[in-house]
Amino acid sequence: LIFSFPPDGWSSPVVTGQAPPPCYLFSLTTVGGKRAAMFGGSTPSSDYSDDLYIVDLERHSVVSV
Repeated sequence: LIFSFPPDGWSSPVVTGQAPPPCYLFSLTTVGGKRAAMFGGSTPSSDYSDDLYIVDLERHSVVSV
């Protein structure tokens, strides 16, 4: 969900690409202001991951690298 103001309200954008699996203990950092890089993480069914995802915050897309 995305909250925008104005107008104040929540929206649910359509996201394209392969979403990361639900996880915890990951690192997320901005890249160039409109993208974010998500690295690593752990799930209850696996040990630590070395997966890298690039999230385009303007186009609402995710790319697994």
